[in-house]
Amino acid sequence: MSFMELCKATDYFSTDNVLGIGTTGIMYKAEVQNNCFLAVKRLYDAEKYKRKFLLETMIPGRHIHRNIAPLLGFCIEKNERILVYQYMSNGRLSNWLHSDHEGHQTVKLDWPERIHIALGLARGLSWLHKSCKIVHLNLDSECILLDKNFEPKISNFGKAKFINQTVEDHVRMKLFLIDGLGVKGSVERDVYDFGIILFELITGKRLSPTTDSSDSINGHLMNYISNNLFNDPVDFYDAIDKFIIGKGFDDKILRLLEVACDCVKASLKQRPKMVDVHKTISSMLHLIAILLATSSLSQTCDAQNSPQDYLDAHNRARSQVGVGPIRWDATVASYAQNYVKKLRGSCNLVHSGGPYGENLAWSSGDLTGVAAVNMWVAEKPKYDYNSNKCIGGECRHYTQVVWRNSVRLGCAKVRCNDGRSTIISCNYDPPGNIIGQRPFDITPFQLPFSFNNGFGDN
Repeated sequence: MSFMELCKATDYFSTDNVLGIGTTGIMYKAEVQNNCFLAVKRLYDAEKYKRKFLLETMIPGRHIHRNIAPLLGFCIEKNERILVYQYMSNGRLSNWLHSDHEGHQTVKLDWPERIHIALGLARGLSWLHKSCKIVHLNLDSECILLDKNFEPKISNFGKAKFINQTVEDHVRMKLFLIDGLGVKGSVERDVYDFGIILFELITGKRLSPTTDSSDSINGHLMNYISNNLFNDPVDFYDAIDKFIIGKGFDDKILRLLEVACDCVKASLKQRPKMVDVHKTISSMLHLIAILLATSSLSQTCDAQNSPQDYLDAHNRARSQVGVGPIRWDATVASYAQNYVKKLRGSCNLVHSGGPYGENLAWSSGDLTGVAAVNMWVAEKPKYDYNSNKCIGGECRHYTQVVWRNSVRLGCAKVRCNDGRSTIISCNYDPPGNIIGQRPFDITPFQLPFSFNNGFGDN
């Protein structure tokens, strides 16, 4: 794209389109034809940041991976140096974990999303180290971008280096750094930074390895870990984000905490390789069902998978809140079937973006249609009728199930090409989860005590 085209797409680099301000430039949201959005980074000084610009074009531009932020193009005109990336609708990971500069609480990520992000980062970093021989050297939650499905993308390669294997081996054998970060330019530094991100995913707090303070977890991280965690990670329990505790994942949270501790060990020799970290986190996802919901704005066994099974499971939930029954629609079902077939290869939950409301479910083993619907309905306690918001976790699968205006249903199930995993999709017409509307209406005299107090029953 030319400089003039980028000017028009960003409304002449309007402050209203600023996505973020960094040390080397400003990131803008750009809109091109057909409501397509891009992320455009305009560097401050072309000469000063020449090397960083070259690295940004060489690494994400030439190394394509699902967990690397894709560079779509760049612009060099006179003193202008501009990088054009795919726009990530869910922004930076840091925005989902930390309060903003005014102390406002962010929307919380639940555990399945956090472990999914950890796995994606481990996958991407392992690929950079092993396949590309590249170290990032500037990894933090600010440079981790999240797409519409919360798939993490590593960005900001301005400080990256290509690994010199001979020098790296020499450094690993000869040096032991007291500050625990790892020698500048080493693979171990990336492993350490990844460990910091794991701690942030677990605690929901912004951590700094260099800030010195007497305030335990917000103080010098290495001192805190040395004094508390290496003996028994369970001692760290009080620092875990309370939002993710007590939901059936506590053992896996503590296991990920152990991985984080290994990544930030002071001895470089004791830190794991990212390929091993990736394998460990992958094993933690075994038999965990990961669910994703969508807003309308934006078969091995036949038992419990028939149209009537799907309808019965939906209509039981709908009748509990006074909503009429939903009926099976062959057109909607055909849409669901055609779409889930496309997901067989990757087995990733990616929403179709079609004309219908959509609930997706994934399991590493077999999953019946009734079980999928029951998992969505199990989110009922998270829906607060008074505020019309999800409180304490995801609830949008449930609200779509009971959405009063959604009267036609079609569902489909597919076994992924790995021979084990299952994906189920249910589509709804008209779509639900309309912003500003409630899924159902009840008068104050009909309002159950549980909904009045923000808690539902199963």
